[in-house]
Amino acid sequence: MTGAGARPTVAGALLRGYISVLERRGLLPEVRALVSEGTREIIDHPPFPISWVETLVMEEMMDALGRLRGREVVKDVALETARTKAGPIVIPFMRTLLGLWGATPESLFKHVHRLAGVHAKGLNVTYVPETPSSGAVEFVYPYAPGDYVYASWEGAYHLAFEVCGVKGTIGRAEMSDGGRRARIRVRWEAGR
Repeated sequence: MTGAGARPTVAGALLRGYISVLERRGLLPEVRALVSEGTREIIDHPPFPISWVETLVMEEMMDALGRLRGREVVKDVALETARTKAGPIVIPFMRTLLGLWGATPESLFKHVHRLAGVHAKGLNVTYVPETPSSGAVEFVYPYAPGDYVYASWEGAYHLAFEVCGVKGTIGRAEMSDGGRRARIRVRWEAGR
């Protein structure tokens, strides 16, 4: 980040993925109507996949979707985007981590900062293990991004369970520090 209060950035490829999933589901016109003119311009003319865009665009889209359809739809859209759009880039990386450090979600969550770094820059995200099959992903933003942004992370993290072939649960983000910090508890089947 460049300074206090600076926003992290997101890869153009991920942003394009969200736009594509929203369009495929027929949600894009409703979402587009609720975002700022600057975000509408980016939706209409998505950035190159290898470019970096301030997260405000993604935050506005997730907030609009959440206000329209609720947290569960935000989580579902995030998981679909993770699977179908981000997956081709991040799943091979996930499998490499699993091969190096064991085929459990813990191996992925321990490296969540690296996985997040594939599609986001300037984001402070860490994993705090609690047991061999549970822990918490912690975020620190330089501002409060809103509940629906955290809901999108909750949805995307289910991909870790899918890649490992285990059942798991993702808790609701527990926000603190006026929404700048959040803790998302994760738990999965033991013994995998």
